[in-house]
Amino acid sequence: MFSRELIGPLATTISGRSWVLDPFAGTGRIHAIAEAAGVPRSTGIELEPEWANTDTFPGPDRTQVVGDALVVVPTFTPGTFDAVLTSPAYGNRMADKHEAKDPCKSCGGSGVAGASDCRVCKGRGVSRRNTYRHRLGRVLSANNGGGMQWGPEYRDLHRAIWAVCVSVLAPGGVFVVNCSNHIRLGAVVDVCDWHRRCLEELGLGIDDVVNVETRRQRHGANGHLRVAGEQIIVATKPAP
Repeated sequence: MFSRELIGPLATTISGRSWVLDPFAGTGRIHAIAEAAGVPRSTGIELEPEWANTDTFPGPDRTQVVGDALVVVPTFTPGTFDAVLTSPAYGNRMADKHEAKDPCKSCGGSGVAGASDCRVCKGRGVSRRNTYRHRLGRVLSANNGGGMQWGPEYRDLHRAIWAVCVSVLAPGGVFVVNCSNHIRLGAVVDVCDWHRRCLEELGLGIDDVVNVETRRQRHGANGHLRVAGEQIIVATKPAP
């Protein structure tokens, strides 16, 4: 999900465009960004049906499609979109697949705090983890980048999805990636630099890299070492 602090800066990057694609649409915040930017059409693709909000965005101008971006994006004619704007998972600990079973510290595992359900564990009685696996409530679908730690599998998936998105982007179209670095074993993993270089390798020209300070998680072993914010990478597909 795009951080709320990013909606304004992201809207600026696609202002004046006519149709924007998000291959990692999640709950559909791309449509709010398109509205803010005055972009008349937006299409989001989301792999997990529980997150897709297809009833909220039924189309034709604001559309959420449930499916794998590697399958859905190539069904569009080359040059369909004049903007791609997306926020991939960052390959950090939110990709952990562990299902927590330890008791919630706030309610002692009872699921109850006072006269109502515990607000921390939402009545489940077990410890809460901020991972995609726990947010969804089940194992993520195959090919979901949210379940991939930083490494070859993560990079192969995103390189492939960036390639199919470039194939449906019109010459002169803008490709915007919101990403973030993270801390692993006390050191910064430069995820953003990899995405920038990947776009360049696919033939795009980098126009700008914008740093935006956003709220960060303060949980886990590296909670005191969080990176300051997120990046917006703005690239353009050159004319033939």
